[in-house]
Parts: sequence; structure tokens; C-alpha cells
Amino acid sequence: MRLRFLSGKGAAGPPGGRLQLEPAEAAPSAPSASSRTWLPPSFIRLWAAQTISMFGENFSGIAQAFIILKMTGSPTSMGLSMALGTLPRLLASLFGGVVVDRLERKRVLMVADIVSGCVDLVLAAVIMAGRVQVWHIYVVIATRSLARAFYDPALNSLIPALVDRKVLVRANATQQSALHIAAAAGPALAGVMVESAGAGPAVLLAGLTFLVSSLLLATTRASSRPTPSNKSAWQDLRAGLVYVRQRKWILSLTVAFTFVNMVTAVRMVVMPFISRDIYGRGMIGYGLTLSAGSAGSLAAIIVLAALKRLSHKHRMVSLSIAVIALSTVGLAFCPSLEWALPVCFVVGLTGPVMGSCANALYQEFVPSELMGRVFAFRATLAMALMPLANVAAGYASNRVGPVFTLAAAGLLSLPGVVLSLDARHAGSEVLAPAQQS
Repeated sequence: MRLRFLSGKGAAGPPGGRLQLEPAEAAPSAPSASSRTWLPPSFIRLWAAQTISMFGENFSGIAQAFIILKMTGSPTSMGLSMALGTLPRLLASLFGGVVVDRLERKRVLMVADIVSGCVDLVLAAVIMAGRVQVWHIYVVIATRSLARAFYDPALNSLIPALVDRKVLVRANATQQSALHIAAAAGPALAGVMVESAGAGPAVLLAGLTFLVSSLLLATTRASSRPTPSNKSAWQDLRAGLVYVRQRKWILSLTVAFTFVNMVTAVRMVVMPFISRDIYGRGMIGYGLTLSAGSAGSLAAIIVLAALKRLSHKHRMVSLSIAVIALSTVGLAFCPSLEWALPVCFVVGLTGPVMGSCANALYQEFVPSELMGRVFAFRATLAMALMPLANVAAGYASNRVGPVFTLAAAGLLSLPGVVLSLDARHAGSEVLAPAQQS
């Protein structure tokens, strides 16, 4: 059995609603009894498709960074490219959440992969024809960012329809392993490929992987039926925002993620220059730092996937943010690549713990029919400072250097530790509307 909040004005209506007991079997695509202790084949297919897609994203990202470094050599240009990787997603994310709650979520994932694959294939043709310009890179980055506004909420909303609630942390850790498996090998391989064969073949391979991912998704039985709605898109969007506003823990946790993403945005801008100017290793060294972080993430994922249950999820989120902040400061002052790689490994350890625990909190307490909008709200607010952080990191690197820019970003993320502790109220705030009636 599960509790569901009902209101005369929708799930986000005013206090005065009621709680109704509902059989667990009534949930869309409820997992079978055989999947309650592990992960079902439908989830594994989804995970495989995401892993392939993430490999493509890593190859394309390294190739694009290489072109910008070669053509401009400017931290400001790098910061602008990073901002364009965030801004379209930021602007479209809330609408993406509405779409995800209305359409078949598997098909949303497929379309997003097809769009990303097609733009990379076009870019590869332009590069190999010798006609590439920096603005071509900007257009491709912005288009993929727009596709991610739909891809991410669809993916996170589909997971609780495929697995039992008792293994949500395990499922989210496994889902995040797709990102880190690809990132552990992808950046280093992409760096070698770009240096030896050029950016064009790397981008071509990236485009093909997105299309393969879409084909694999088409063969899965992963499904999450949309909730019928007779309201306009704006009314559905408002209902989701009202639901979030009534729950302080969602707001606090999302702002905490904003601080973490700010650190990530700064690190992405300055690390290529630190690798080139301080480590003397160029793009290969930059790829190795990314791979070291992903290796740490994989180690954390193995531990999380082996756990049957994880208590005090909010505390694990807070601890992870603290480690990210302090490790980032340490990374800024590493004198060589040999010192930086272990620190990157530690930073990588924290990502899956933070993400898996936070996602499980959302999936456990947010109704399925609102999940796309809530995840989209988190993505929007959590990314709010990323474009500004990208541009500011490029500017600050020119003024005070990449080392002090990265150290300052780590210190500025510490307030997220306190904010994330509000997630301890998740279980009580979800019942607040009924208690007030």
C-alpha cells in the first residue's frame, strides 16, 4: 500500500486535501516481485542505452574543447562555450518537465538522443571539410543542451516505474554509473583520439553512439504511461511550482545542488588551462583528471549498488557536498598531475553518493504524476548559476589565474552543506497539507 495526496484542485492544490491508501500495484508499470531485491531487465536496457549515449557526449565534449583551445586559446571563449552548454537547458527545463509528465518518457529519451546524434554528425562533416568555425561549436553545444532539458527529467522519472522503492538508491547509483563508466574511459580515449586523428573522427563517433542509444531504447520495454491532463501546459507548470513551493526541503536541497554545480562549472573551465600551463600535459592530462574522477565515482557506485538499504540520506548528501568543497580547494593547489589525480578520485567518490541519495528522496516522496516537473525544477534552479559561473571563471582566470579561481569556487560552495540538511524533513513535509485540513 502507498499514500497518495488528493486535492480538489490537483496534486498541488491548497491545504484541505486528503490522503488515500492505494495498492502498490496501481502505480504505472509497477515492478514485479522478482525485481524487488535487484534490478529488472527493463532497467538494465535503459542503463545500457544511457551508457552508450554518455560515451558519445564525452567524445564530443573533448573534441569541442580541443577546437576552442586551438582556434582561440582563450579562457573567456571556453567559459562562453560552457555557458552555452547550460543556458538553453536552463531556459527550457521547466517546460521539459511538463512535456515529460504528458508524454511517453521512453520516447522523450529517444528523440533527445536522435537530436544530439544528428547535430554531431553535421559538425563532424563540417570539421572534416575544413570549414569549422567557433560559432559552429557553440550551436552544437546549445542544441545538445536543449535536448538535455527533456532527457534528464524523463530518465529520472522513469526509474521509479521500473524498480521497487526499496532499491531506489541502488537503482540511482547504477543509473549514475552510466555517466561515470563512460567518463572514466571516454575523456582519456577521446583525448588520445583527438591528438592523433583529429577532432572530426571523434565527433563522428559521438554522433553514431547517440543514434545507437536511440535504437537500443526502441527495443526496450521500459515504459511509463503519461498521466492524462485536460489542463493547459501553463496550468500544469503552475501546479508543479506550487507543489515545490509548499515543501521547503525540496527548495533547500535544490539550492544546495546549485552551489555544487557552480563548483563544477568553474572546474570545467579552468582545468584545461591548469593541465596545460601548470601540469604541462595538455588535453591528455585534462582527460586523465576527468577519468580519475570517474574512477572514484565508479568505486562509490560499486559500494552503493551492494547496499540493500541506506539510511539518513540527507546526511550523506551534506557530507558529500563538504568533501566536494574542501577537495576542490585542495585540487587548486596541486603542483602536478600526479598530485591532482588522487584528489580528482576523491571528488569523484562523492558525486554518486550525493546524487543517488537526493534522487531517491525525490522519487520516494514526490507523486509520479508530478515527478517530471519536480526534477525539471531542480535542474533549472540547480543550473541557475552555471552560465554565470562559466563566464565568471573565464574572466577571473584571466585576472587572477585559474588556481585562485578554482580555490574560491570551492570555498563558496560550503553553504550547501547546511542547506542540504533540510532534507531530513522530507518524510514529514509531504504529509503537511493533510495535517492542516
